[in-house]
Amino acid sequence: MLPKIFKNTTGNSEFNRYENMPYVSYSQLTSYLDETYWMEYYTQYFSGIKSEGNDFSFMGNLVGETIQQIGENREVTTEISREDLEIIKANFNFEGDNKYEDPCIIDFGDFILIGYADKVGYFHEEKAVEVLDVKTLNLDKKADYYASKDYRQTTLYSYYFETKGFKIKDSFVLGYGRKGSQIDGQGNFKMRLSGDVVKIPTPYSKERAEEALEYVRETTKKISEDWKTFQKLFA
Repeated sequence: MLPKIFKNTTGNSEFNRYENMPYVSYSQLTSYLDETYWMEYYTQYFSGIKSEGNDFSFMGNLVGETIQQIGENREVTTEISREDLEIIKANFNFEGDNKYEDPCIIDFGDFILIGYADKVGYFHEEKAVEVLDVKTLNLDKKADYYASKDYRQTTLYSYYFETKGFKIKDSFVLGYGRKGSQIDGQGNFKMRLSGDVVKIPTPYSKERAEEALEYVRETTKKISEDWKTFQKLFA
């Protein structure tokens, strides 16, 4: 039992077989385990009160959506500043056969994990893929985390593509540094990209994949137990 049920809005008919299955996402798992966000997790996923996010998530979504629009040769309609747009264009490789927000589903039997890779580069002659996750972050504080085995998102997405018969050519995080305060005195959003961009390798291996899968199983089990208790108390 999980609070979320999958409805296939991905546009990929291959995923129709997962319709109405309980699901989790990687962000759900990390929020559930993070003391900073666990109350927001319960409010959003158990009580059904939608979270408006924060300035950090707003910045991340802004950059991610801008990259997707550029990569898909669409007009950029986000609120990205001219300076930040140039930083994105100068540091992101849009060449090749790429998909943006490419859906990935891993079947665990009684539930699924769903995610969207920010960019998947396809190398058809090699039948290989490059899996990339974009983050906006404080480089001094968070770069080491994304380089560590505690970060599992690209590993899980890479595992999905391996199960589809692809070799994993590369797996990494592209980290865009942030600067500035979140809002100014008038309440306007003032956070910007610093111009510092780093490629953070997250090398894929069978061992890392097995550990990541076990992390998903164990964390989802805890969420399910809490959800059952919540249902009994507040049904």
